[in-house]
Amino acid sequence: MPTASVIIPAWNGADDLPACLDALLAQTGVDFEVIVVDNASADGSADQVAARYGHDRRVRLLRQTANLGFGGGCNTGLAQARGDVLVLLNQDTEVRPGWLAALVDALYADPAVGIAGSKALYPDGTIQHAGGRIDAQGNGSHLGYRQPDQGQFDRPAGVDYVTGASLALRRDLYEAIGGFDEGFGRAYCEDVDLCLRARAAGRRVVYAPRSVLVHKEESRAAAPGHDAMLLYQRNRLRVVAKHWPRARLEDEFLPAERAWLENLGPGGEQLIAAVHEAYLAHLLGLAELAVQRQHLLGEDPAQIPALAQVLTTLHAVYPLRAAGMSGGESAAAPTFGEMAALAHIQPQPFRSAGPLLGRWIAGFRRLWNRVSTEWYVLPMMQQQSRFNQAALTAVQRLALVLTSYLTGQARQIATLSQEVAALRAELDAQKRQENS
Repeated sequence: MPTASVIIPAWNGADDLPACLDALLAQTGVDFEVIVVDNASADGSADQVAARYGHDRRVRLLRQTANLGFGGGCNTGLAQARGDVLVLLNQDTEVRPGWLAALVDALYADPAVGIAGSKALYPDGTIQHAGGRIDAQGNGSHLGYRQPDQGQFDRPAGVDYVTGASLALRRDLYEAIGGFDEGFGRAYCEDVDLCLRARAAGRRVVYAPRSVLVHKEESRAAAPGHDAMLLYQRNRLRVVAKHWPRARLEDEFLPAERAWLENLGPGGEQLIAAVHEAYLAHLLGLAELAVQRQHLLGEDPAQIPALAQVLTTLHAVYPLRAAGMSGGESAAAPTFGEMAALAHIQPQPFRSAGPLLGRWIAGFRRLWNRVSTEWYVLPMMQQQSRFNQAALTAVQRLALVLTSYLTGQARQIATLSQEVAALRAELDAQKRQENS
């Protein structure tokens, strides 16, 4: 029977690790070890693991002096693992009985299988993940997401990828392709990349429905905001840049990505700014991507200008739909549409059902100011007020979008300045070496 190593990258997991490890250590049917890689936690969780599980010979604790992120933590554990099957498990999970044996069975049912993943449930029992699909833009999506678990995903299946929250791979595959690509940073898409690399090596990725766990899905990779958006977008694009052949880049990815950008509505300006930074990051990293594409796709490095052209084309797309405008021409959003409707002030006609005679004229004159104000002047002022408010809202919206774009441009200029400074320093060092 194959042995297994279960690797748990941990960071500030004091609230989650006891339940995770208790459920894991209750697994039967497989001889296994547990490697907890603590990524420099600050909540005492490493000491907690040592005190509570130090007596169990199956458990090893690897303390790190810095946070290596999910990929780096997993790679540290993989390098120390002794099992025939290498399993990656998130700290905020609770595995069900039979979880590990089902993963091992799935890997050894067919020698072509290289990676197997589990059915992940939310704490409320709905499905979080039953295998995954990857679209033309490199976005991963969970099959069965938020559906009630009623047996509709109880058959094994080949899939594009499985979540790194519970992922098992055979040792021979690990030795052939390595672990996670740490170029993805702390989180997002490294599991997709690993599965695509396995498939590029001729191995299948399968979903094993008898392997079940509950996953809270508590990402601590980055706080919500620009940095989190940039990290995800950069990593999504890294998947595309590494794995998509030229034809797919130009025929599928480029039109899909451009259409997505141009249809982002109000509120999308921060996302657009983050995506533009991600495009620039990969333009600056073309040399490394050329090596990756040569290794994974067998592509001649001389073809890298095609990827550069795709990224440059997308980097030039600054849609104004996010400001309520479509291409800067027609009024598409409510604010600009309202302005167009209110731009022409309509006078209010004065109507009378009968003639104004004799003594009524004096009374009419006394009432004229009030009548003209209520029937004529005030309605026009109200129209003008509504127009002014619509105009102010539209201008504020446009200013917010342009400010977001300009802020993004400033960050990109700073990045380029750093790259130029580094290149100058490298050239100066080369000149000094040549002259010495």
